[in-house]
Amino acid sequence: MQNLDAVIGQAPADEQDPGLAATARAELDAFTAACEDDAIVDTKAALENLRAVRGGYAGGLQKSLNSLRID
Repeated sequence: MQNLDAVIGQAPADEQDPGLAATARAELDAFTAACEDDAIVDTKAALENLRAVRGGYAGGLQKSLNSLRID
């Protein structure tokens, strides 16, 4: 994610280069869009993992609470 963020963050400065050809600008735009899409996919995957960990933790906590009530 940090690498994607660095690439996406650098893109506006690269686009301001007056010597950048139109084809290179289009390639840069396409590359930046692909990096943004990758960042979205990675963020969604990280969120799913976080929710799974939270669910596992909550389940374990609930089992512990139930066990304490029985004892």
